[in-house]
Amino acid sequence: MSQPPVQEKNKEWITIHHETEKNYWWFILKRELITYFIQSLIEKGSSVLEIGCGGGRLSSEIQQLGYKVISTDYEPSAVQYTQYKGIMNSFISNCGEGIPISNESIDLVVMTDVLEHIQNHTLTINECNRILKKGGYILITVPAHPCLFSSWDRWNRHFRRYTKKQLKHLAEISHLKIRKLTFWNIPGLPFAILRKIKDFFNPLQEYEGFPPVPFFIEIPLKKIVSAENKWVHRFSLPLGLSLICIFEKTE
Repeated sequence: MSQPPVQEKNKEWITIHHETEKNYWWFILKRELITYFIQSLIEKGSSVLEIGCGGGRLSSEIQQLGYKVISTDYEPSAVQYTQYKGIMNSFISNCGEGIPISNESIDLVVMTDVLEHIQNHTLTINECNRILKKGGYILITVPAHPCLFSSWDRWNRHFRRYTKKQLKHLAEISHLKIRKLTFWNIPGLPFAILRKIKDFFNPLQEYEGFPPVPFFIEIPLKKIVSAENKWVHRFSLPLGLSLICIFEKTE
């Protein structure tokens, strides 16, 4: 199968969400944790909707585990690459305006670092609630600590970073139960703090993707976050650069 065409304006997106996620430590370990939670929550053969499918690698891994995967993204090139990865049931959609899927038809919705890109995140969570079967789940990751909002967030078109309190409020107003809520990625905190400090000197800083990590730094990063993953299987972390939350539909 040939590679899908790439438009000039989408090169930045493709670089980050198709090329970088293949081997970048952060993407690899996040997918490892997400797929663990999916397998612990629902049986194989269940339906999973990935909102914000990016380069399609997570959707592909979920499908290979035996789940019925539907993928969507507002970016056409993301949907192209997801289809290239073998997820044919994928389509273009802006979930900040609604999700064109019927009521109570999905077992689990996954959004990894998507909600911060959506201005009306309450609408999106309510839409996820609508399409979920009773007993279904919404599994999300979001950037934590609003005080660390920086040029990195602006370049990534983030509207916000999150606190635990904000996620608990989203659950409350959407009539969802929080099954799990934990921080994740402790090693990322010093890098985020450094970016925030650099912003004082260069607030208009631009980026060309995820910063390269030297081999001698990447190895301990992987080991630490891999240990974190094992910990959050059962417990919660008291700090980290991201938040992981599992909402459950009980009503």
